[in-house]
Amino acid sequence: MLHKHLFFIKWLKNSKIYDAPIFAIFFLSVFLFFGCANVVSPTGGEKDVIAPVLVKAFPENKSTNFTDKKSTLIFSEFIQAKNPDNSIIISPATDNVEFKVKKKRLEILFSDSLLPNTTYSINLNGSVSDITENNIAETFSYIFSTGSTIDSSRLNVTILDAEKQEVQAGTLLALYPDSIPFDSIKNRKASICGYADVDGKVNLFGLKNGNYNLVAFNDADKNRIINTAIEPVAFSSSSITIDSTKKQETVYLFQDDAVALRIKDKKLIGDKALITFTKKYQNLSLQKNDTLNWVSKFSANADSIEIYYAGIVTDTSSLILLSNNVAFDTITLRQTKKKENPTLPLAVNTLTGKKIIPGNYALRIPIGCPITYCIKDSILLKEDSLFLPLTIDTIGSNLVITQNWQEEKVYSIILPDSIIRGYNGMYNAATTISFSVELAENLGNLILKLKTEKPGIVQLLNEKKEVVQEKLHSGNETHLFNYLAPAKYLLRVIDDQNGNKRWDTGNFSTKLQPETIIYYDKEVNVRANWEVEIDWDASALLNSSLK
Repeated sequence: MLHKHLFFIKWLKNSKIYDAPIFAIFFLSVFLFFGCANVVSPTGGEKDVIAPVLVKAFPENKSTNFTDKKSTLIFSEFIQAKNPDNSIIISPATDNVEFKVKKKRLEILFSDSLLPNTTYSINLNGSVSDITENNIAETFSYIFSTGSTIDSSRLNVTILDAEKQEVQAGTLLALYPDSIPFDSIKNRKASICGYADVDGKVNLFGLKNGNYNLVAFNDADKNRIINTAIEPVAFSSSSITIDSTKKQETVYLFQDDAVALRIKDKKLIGDKALITFTKKYQNLSLQKNDTLNWVSKFSANADSIEIYYAGIVTDTSSLILLSNNVAFDTITLRQTKKKENPTLPLAVNTLTGKKIIPGNYALRIPIGCPITYCIKDSILLKEDSLFLPLTIDTIGSNLVITQNWQEEKVYSIILPDSIIRGYNGMYNAATTISFSVELAENLGNLILKLKTEKPGIVQLLNEKKEVVQEKLHSGNETHLFNYLAPAKYLLRVIDDQNGNKRWDTGNFSTKLQPETIIYYDKEVNVRANWEVEIDWDASALLNSSLK
């Protein structure tokens, strides 16, 4: 580029322009034009996918007799550190640590004195990345000792949710020497600890040999102190021994049963209240302290309740909530003026256009709210063009029609106008519900031969882990799951230790583990017009309690 500029100047000297007063301005303009016209932004290229790599450390990895106040990690490229105070784990934990990033360097400054004769490990926990594409630095083991020896034992732990057994990323795992009484752990800040990665795994290294209590908890407030009132927790039933052998453990996170039963959320919609609770209730009942009239609908999971109340002219009213006849909370409800002539129709959950499974069973048709009045004789049932005798009942907010539903038949349930009255004072509009019955050959069946002498609950789940069918198990029996839609399913068995026909969580303070749940280790693929048979021996798994 420079030789082009020199040639241009030489030509100017031989021209008349060179003697002109405006030469300086002309020259400067041309110089800038030619110079700037060739400066362009980078045109891109392949995306940077290479993460920073640790190339050097001070002190060196596995150094001994460390007495400095600073540790420095040097990477292969410029870095950034996101939220290092809450992300980088130094174990044993030490307070008053400062993190500084300088180009390729991460400096860790210790304001407090480190413990003597102690091995420290540093885990970046995904906080360090490059500055261009946010590629996260790879995991590595960096340890040093303030004494003359390095502790080198390791522990690998997987943290799963106790009920769905899904990985629990971000959960804090902590070790407490077994010399610390278990009942005092809740009041201590975790020192030997690490966070679970995206696979729910924690790798602790540089550990001193000995016996420890293992605890995991969702450290929501990042203070490394267990708060079972809001944080799910997991623990090993007995202390574990750390030695030179590689340890593998699995713990199961649960919401502590000791959490106080309280109202978690309340939604008021017209004359209906939906109440959810902080945990599952037992023997829930309601008690009014005024003239309010209401009906309630309890959830199958025992964690919520729907309350329908008739409109009263007063502004507010309240209900007292009781569990096992002990009051634990109060709910205030809005009142609305009662409508003498309700015009809005009562909602009917129509099956029109849908298909049901064949068989002789009770079909439930949900209505918008609990039914207080129904002229059953006015409801008609047609099979194709033939009217059939009808067996009908009302249960809560459901019309229940029992019939032997036949394959390839089309059914119509005819509801004349205003024959059903809801608790909210509304009536149904004239409705015809038409639906057909699926062919059995389009559905599949599952035969489960379950071997275990323990009584429990067998559940068939869809891929979202929602319960499709559930059966009680009394020991070494065969369970039939018929007329299943073609899909992939999961199977699990609950060890119902207290016989209350549902899964129960644990209690950290009393060292009570949640009830054991065992999942079948393969997906169950149900196909149309096909019968799947599974032999599952779950005896050994159910006989071993949660760790």
